[in-house]
Amino acid sequence: MNAIADEVWADSRATLDAILGKNSDKACRVISFLTARLQPASGQLRAPVHFVFWGRLAPQKAIDRAIAFFAKIRARYDDASFTIIGPDGGEKAKLVALVEQLAVADAVRFAGPAGHDELPEKAEGCAFFLQLSRHEGMAMSVIEAMQLGLVPIVTPVGEIPSYCKDGWNSLLMRDDEALGRVFRLIDEPALYNEIRRNALSTWTGQPLYTDEIFQSAREAFRRNSTCRPNT
Repeated sequence: MNAIADEVWADSRATLDAILGKNSDKACRVISFLTARLQPASGQLRAPVHFVFWGRLAPQKAIDRAIAFFAKIRARYDDASFTIIGPDGGEKAKLVALVEQLAVADAVRFAGPAGHDELPEKAEGCAFFLQLSRHEGMAMSVIEAMQLGLVPIVTPVGEIPSYCKDGWNSLLMRDDEALGRVFRLIDEPALYNEIRRNALSTWTGQPLYTDEIFQSAREAFRRNSTCRPNT
């Protein structure tokens, strides 16, 4: 299909490289993957420290890993909490059992599904978005969390490293060293607030997907109109 295309569009450089190859001379364009603008919640770092996740309770999201990670945080901060939002994708029973096994049932809450328009309210008062996926695509939930002013604690999978910059607007968890860095953010509110501001600024002024599609289509139409010979 791309052999006869004038231009190829995708929502990430990785997708274009996978389709065309890194050395392709095909005209291509990365289209914004921002589908909606969310207003920041008024979340600031405060006690107790609230963590949140939203998404399908499915194996790829590695919520078991996030719960185990949170349990280590709870061992140090006994007022920390973790709210898990989303429909059951077959993992909930196992996750509930893990919460009991790790003795954090009083700190972890399964809130069930929530609509997109409910996210600002759900994020209110939260400080961190905890998502330690085993594999991802664009990870729209992480983008939503950043727009809402949450600091993401995430694994560098899929497209996440293209917009989550470790120590600047997020924390990328590659090993257990990340735990100490979370402790530092909790203990140093000024540093936390700096990373929070950077997370918010990452998406300020970014075009929406629909706007960029229309703009790209107009530009392609103009190019083709000027290049096509009169008949």
